[in-house]
Amino acid sequence: MNKLNIDKISKKAVSFALSNKKLVLEATAFAFSLVLIAFVATIAGKARAERREREILEKEAMERSAEREEKIAMIRAVVEKLPPKTQKALRVDDIDTFISDTKSAAAFYRSSVRDGVSLLYLCDKKHALPQGYAPSDLVSLTSGSTYTVGRTGINLRRDAAVALDTMAAAAVKDGVKLSVNSAYRSYEYQKIVFNRWVQIDGEEEAERESSRPGTSQHQLGTAIDFGSIDESFYYTKECQWLTAHAQEYGWSLSFPDGYENETGYKWECWHFRYIGIPACRYQKKYFGDIQQFMLEFLDAWVNLYPPM
Repeated sequence: MNKLNIDKISKKAVSFALSNKKLVLEATAFAFSLVLIAFVATIAGKARAERREREILEKEAMERSAEREEKIAMIRAVVEKLPPKTQKALRVDDIDTFISDTKSAAAFYRSSVRDGVSLLYLCDKKHALPQGYAPSDLVSLTSGSTYTVGRTGINLRRDAAVALDTMAAAAVKDGVKLSVNSAYRSYEYQKIVFNRWVQIDGEEEAERESSRPGTSQHQLGTAIDFGSIDESFYYTKECQWLTAHAQEYGWSLSFPDGYENETGYKWECWHFRYIGIPACRYQKKYFGDIQQFMLEFLDAWVNLYPPM
């Protein structure tokens, strides 16, 4: 091969190499641009996803805030209808839990209605029972192994009688035998009782220690006067047991010491009303363990928010 041919071949080789190098560089640049585009797209996609997530979280936060404000408004609407002392007694640490518990209490209020009256009916000096009300399921109480009855003709609403049986059996296990000396009173019988106290102590004093007919918890058929029915009962083992354990069985002290202005009655350590275990827990958790405050709140709630 002569020198001329060698030079031509060498030039072609160099030209081919240079051409391929250019292609390689172009291909590399193209590939790099693709990688860059993909990287930018990934970053942009991630940013969009993060922005979308933020928007969702912000929306959920706004919805929670709106829901919370709605719940606060519900509570405020009820509280505004209550006496000042009841307003101050209410203690709410967690709004969601309180609303849930209150809805459960309202459901219990409605489910326990018999003859048009709930176990949690607000019956006091300002809220009378329906005219002519009398429980249709009264059960006659008799002395037995777990409790004694002070006289014949003492009756209770059936669910209260069942609860009394359970509580009295527990008391006996602790060495205490309960003594029931008053329970259901009809409208007419309560009229006799109240008038008797008026004759003894005068009307003003009678108002502090007895109910006008139609406003007595005894007419509900769910209240019991235990023991001696006077303040000496406080010093008995029976009273101490009831104070410590009655709520475990759904019985609540109606007229505690120091709350005459709120309940309308002097302290009655012997007077317990059956309201059910859930209501006792609700009362203790949010209302300073005062029955009157709980009943006032729940009465306002069920009247303001009827079932859906």
